[in-house]
Amino acid sequence: MLKKIFICLLIFTTISVNSQTRQEKEIKNTFWGASDTEKDNVTIPEKWNNESAVILYQEYFHDYHKFGKNVRYTSSIRMRVKILDKAAIEDYSEFSFEKNLRVRRGFWGKREKKFIGVKIIKPNGDEREIKVNEEAVKTDDEYKLAISGLEIGDILDYYVYTIEPFIEKNGYSFEPITNFLSNEYPTKKFLLKFNTENDFFVNFNSYNGAPALKQLETKKRNDRRYVLEANDIEKTEFPYWYFPLRELPFFKFQVTFSRSGTFEKNVFNFISESEKTIKSEVTEDEVLTVYDNTFERFKDEPTSFTKYFKKKELSKEELVREAYYYLRHHYYTSYIEGSVMMETKIIGFLTDESNPGYFFLSNPNRFVSVYCSFLRKNEIPFDIIVAKDRADGNIKDLLFMSEVQTLVRVNLDKPIYISIYNAYSNLETINPLFENTEAYALKYSYDDKKLSSVTTTTIPSSKSDDNKTIENLEVTFNDTFDEITFTKKSACYGHLKTSTQEDVLFFFNYLDEDYAKYETKGYIDNVRKKKLKERYRKEYNALINKLKERQKEVLHQRLLDEYNLEIEKENTLKITNTGRYGAENPLQFEQGFVIKNQLLKKAGNNYLFEVGKLIGGQVSVTQDEIDRKQAIHRPYPKSYENNISIQIPEGYKVVGLDKLSKSIKNETGGFESSATVEGNLLKIKTLKFYSNYDEPNSNWNKLRAFLDVSYQFTQEKIMFRKI
Repeated sequence: MLKKIFICLLIFTTISVNSQTRQEKEIKNTFWGASDTEKDNVTIPEKWNNESAVILYQEYFHDYHKFGKNVRYTSSIRMRVKILDKAAIEDYSEFSFEKNLRVRRGFWGKREKKFIGVKIIKPNGDEREIKVNEEAVKTDDEYKLAISGLEIGDILDYYVYTIEPFIEKNGYSFEPITNFLSNEYPTKKFLLKFNTENDFFVNFNSYNGAPALKQLETKKRNDRRYVLEANDIEKTEFPYWYFPLRELPFFKFQVTFSRSGTFEKNVFNFISESEKTIKSEVTEDEVLTVYDNTFERFKDEPTSFTKYFKKKELSKEELVREAYYYLRHHYYTSYIEGSVMMETKIIGFLTDESNPGYFFLSNPNRFVSVYCSFLRKNEIPFDIIVAKDRADGNIKDLLFMSEVQTLVRVNLDKPIYISIYNAYSNLETINPLFENTEAYALKYSYDDKKLSSVTTTTIPSSKSDDNKTIENLEVTFNDTFDEITFTKKSACYGHLKTSTQEDVLFFFNYLDEDYAKYETKGYIDNVRKKKLKERYRKEYNALINKLKERQKEVLHQRLLDEYNLEIEKENTLKITNTGRYGAENPLQFEQGFVIKNQLLKKAGNNYLFEVGKLIGGQVSVTQDEIDRKQAIHRPYPKSYENNISIQIPEGYKVVGLDKLSKSIKNETGGFESSATVEGNLLKIKTLKFYSNYDEPNSNWNKLRAFLDVSYQFTQEKIMFRKI
């Protein structure tokens, strides 16, 4: 637990080798001094005696203040943990953190400071403070700290205190913060404290039964202090296929700094009218207002955009599709070659116009603006869709802008949803975490020339057959049965296509098809000096060759993960279709690989063949996962189809086909398999599919039923019997 927490919390930490400074001593005294209210918190409720550990005290603190042009953000976490068994000792025995990096806000930057305190309290009350400055060991860019001497019955007490000053003349939105109350261990006491003053706007709310935030009385009119407290919190589990924000008590908040009258009107966020008022919800009308202000003047598309479409006679639907892929190339893929050369220092900088692709990816709403400008000029009806990740809850719980993604819905005979592009994006493919969710639709009015109204809509869902992988596998044996050759052809669709493209494709697999489609040239082809062009080409080709070797390594690891077998490294890969132009256009690739001395076992004159492993690894529900208490949240419906053709060795016949025929289906999904012999080929077909996004806990046994059958298939064997 400690290891997990500190890896997340201790980024940008500065370690000093000197003795403790006055500031360090003052901070330590804040936590462990005479005013420490938790120093006598050493006992646990009897009901938790059999737990691995108990969190006696967990405190989060956030403080936001300004001093003239300077702004200072201070935060801390304190944990006090009772160790009750060896597993907890292992969990809390070590943590790691990265060395300091410079943090910048606005034009000026200052180095943030972190202060760490760790001590062990023995059952008899003796205390031993860990000398963090001396005992932390540096390895590369990381520090590791071992907590030695930790024993059952000890209390581990630690804190991390961070000071982050910076200069900001106008305004700034701090990173949003989300915290669960429950943990993997039960918690005796939980406390959140945060302080603000004038010019700091707070968005805060509690969800799923978490306590409400309370405001405390202060002596100063401009100071505001808040607290949230909870006690006696039972532990929770975080199984796979689970969205805890949908079920567990939690709170979230964000603070926005805005000097009075200078930033509020321009901030792309939801803030209250007064910093004295905590904003706990966002209305539909507020969403409309913020977006209407942002998209008041849609950005014009590039000149080349108009020229590209000038001589094309396209329907409105064709225009919508072509415009998306053109913008993807113009603002992104056409700059990849130059960007890669700059990253690898083949060139010092981009010598043509600055790369707008980066700006578009870092500011998705810029793409939305340009695309909507194109729709406006062609009088194509559209809505801007404001969607929220379904893992984070309902759109009605929206509290700050960073929670949403902006899409465009083009309202033709069949609505078309457009998302911000990436190298592999397809027009019709919506981010799966926004599918099947409620969202806000902001309608653009051609009469009013603005976003005129807002309604709640439901983003379409996909089916298991939309998101599928089809694998055709051919298997042959050598004469001595110690080598098996595989030829696999894969076709991926929908969301499974997108995830596989990210693994399989490198930029050199698709740049040429974009250049050919749009009749454009790469960076090197636009270099005028012959000698310079030749040098760039030589170094670039050398880089591509290295990356192709890296690609082989990635694909080799993918095979290892899929089959859990030792695979010869000399394997082949051929990309036959990148699948980047249309949802129905699959990613297709072919692989050839060899395994030795596996899957086959000699039994007299016969051979046992572990044929079930050819469909790859399957989910195995362990004993401690059988009694699941949580609902099931899957990313999207999907299916996997395997068509396996095995050449039966000459002089042998197949025995045991009946084990390979299985069928189980219910409303959660299913698994089906069949096997036949056709001439000298054993042909096996399997289909596994998940039908839904979410399942109630009551459906866990139904889901487990076909998971167990698919896993059982991987354990099946057949025999090649000598004739």
